[in-house]
Amino acid sequence: MGLFNLSEARRDITVIATDLGVSGRQRVRDLWRWKDIGTVADEYTASVARHGVMLVRMWPAHAGK
Repeated sequence: MGLFNLSEARRDITVIATDLGVSGRQRVRDLWRWKDIGTVADEYTASVARHGVMLVRMWPAHAGK
């Protein structure tokens, strides 16, 4: 998903899992930095620079991983 900040200041942008049609724990990866961010439950919040964009991937986190 793409997180877009069109404002003049850095902003926290929150994505609610159910808004995306997913539930349960999700793994998150920053696709531009090739970095795993971690696992989230119901929502993910990222701080995005002014006029910035962040591209992340979310997929189900399986038990034991």
